[in-house]
Amino acid sequence: MPDTNTVLALVGAGLGSTVLGAAITAIATWRLGVRGDERTARAQEQTARRDTVADRDALIDQLQAERDAERDGRLSAERELRLEEAWTRLLVDHVYRRRPPPPPTRPTQL
Repeated sequence: MPDTNTVLALVGAGLGSTVLGAAITAIATWRLGVRGDERTARAQEQTARRDTVADRDALIDQLQAERDAERDGRLSAERELRLEEAWTRLLVDHVYRRRPPPPPTRPTQL
């Protein structure tokens, strides 16, 4: 029969390797969990970034459409103003030259 010291040494070695193995397993599992959390966080961050880029692009498209509509409205108003100025010049010229009625017709294009 083995003596007590040998038994204690074997039990200690077994317990030590078990504790050491459990510690390594716990650390590895914890680290994998952190990596999994990091992966999830990175994926969420990438999704948020993609959504932000899509929102920005949609806003840019909307602002460009609004700008184009404003430009079209401004150009139309400027065209109407030029027609009114031409009509006014025709009427003033008609009056200053003391021409008889009827006045000239309103221009429809320049």
